[in-house]
Amino acid sequence: MNNKKLHIICILFFFAIGVYSVMTIPSNLVPRFILFSLLYLLNMQVRYLLLKGELALLSLIIELIIVLLLGTSFGGLIYLLTFITLIYGTINIEKYLYGISVVSLIALVYLLKDRSIDYIVLNIVIYTAILVLLMTLLRTSNKVNELEHLYDDVRRYSYELENTKKQVEAYSKRVEELTQLEERNRISEEIHDTIGHRLTALLIQMEAGIRVMDLDTLKGRELIVESRDNLRESIDVLRETVRGMKPKAYRNFLASIEDMLREFEKKTSVNVVLSLLGTPVKLYPGVEIVLYRNLQESLTNSIKHGKSQNIDVTLKYIENTVALTVKDDGIGCSEINKGMGILGMEERTSFVGGSIRVFSNDGFILECIVPANN
Repeated sequence: MNNKKLHIICILFFFAIGVYSVMTIPSNLVPRFILFSLLYLLNMQVRYLLLKGELALLSLIIELIIVLLLGTSFGGLIYLLTFITLIYGTINIEKYLYGISVVSLIALVYLLKDRSIDYIVLNIVIYTAILVLLMTLLRTSNKVNELEHLYDDVRRYSYELENTKKQVEAYSKRVEELTQLEERNRISEEIHDTIGHRLTALLIQMEAGIRVMDLDTLKGRELIVESRDNLRESIDVLRETVRGMKPKAYRNFLASIEDMLREFEKKTSVNVVLSLLGTPVKLYPGVEIVLYRNLQESLTNSIKHGKSQNIDVTLKYIENTVALTVKDDGIGCSEINKGMGILGMEERTSFVGGSIRVFSNDGFILECIVPANN
């Protein structure tokens, strides 16, 4: 029940008692009764519009004093006004609930001191029933308010979750775009360093073959045959480079990792061992792509620069992080110069909030740590 409805009910209740009292008291006492009634109404209205906390409590005390004056002067049903004090105090000044109820009960008993014991007991029982009902209503109202606050919190969290979901989707899409851009750069460098050099050498070899053909047909033919073989190798390298631009079938993260390692072993004859530690959890797509690309780059570096024959790959799930470790038995290096491959891995890893660590110790070791979903 809100304050406005309560206030209206209290005023109507007071008017009902006032009309009854005016009809039962001597006419010469009516002006005095109306004066005290107006003071009572004024005090009630000021409390409703302006007063809170301790001031409202003071207003209730004044109200009880006026009720005692009216009751001792005019009798009748004036004692029922103590119920208004009880109702208003219980609903609006919960902090002083017990004090207000006790004082109102004392005022009620005092005004009924000249009545029969049965009448007094009956009113005390009614008073107690009203008090219990009000306390129950108050607790129910508090529970409803708590549920409304919880509902508002749930709704707000739902909106925040939806916004976070949209941000994660945009974030994952951005990671994929950056990863694709970095991969294109890597492929571009790969083509320039391998295919470009091969084609340049092939052009020089073919021109030499043409020049030698007029002087030494056999030698010229040998150069042309070598050019053909080199061209075939260049085509194979180009095909392999294009094939490595993306996974054949990205079923899921772990399955795609296993597919990549099997295909890598088949093509290079390098022994690769995959170890999974901890309990795998679902990762954001952008994080999965970062781990996949970093592993792909690390495998390529292991055979291209390290000339390794054995590679150990470990995926470790620890609390809120995932650690990828790639260790090979290659030639290693005394000083690590970060080329485009390692710099690209660091850039994409930092974009998802992770970190990269590389060092050489009986081979080459790369550690990539990224956050898991929270």
